[in-house]
Amino acid sequence: MDPELKALLEENHRLVQENNQILRSMRRNGRIGIAMKIIFWAIILGAPLFLWHLYFPGNGKEGILDVTTDLESFQGLLKTYEGLQTQ
Repeated sequence: MDPELKALLEENHRLVQENNQILRSMRRNGRIGIAMKIIFWAIILGAPLFLWHLYFPGNGKEGILDVTTDLESFQGLLKTYEGLQTQ
């Protein structure tokens, strides 16, 4: 094989390997970037939900039951007040 041709082939091989390494690095950085964006938006959107759950525990049924319980106790107070007025 001609020494000049062999040198060109070796240079071409080196450039192809370097190019492949750069492309793999770009792909890896893209994947890491997407993962970081997902984590970022999960935190941004998840934090309010977490804080809501922290300050208002339960699945919401307790709040509805508390309102009906308060309504029943208020009606009981009204009946007691009406009973006091009729005496």
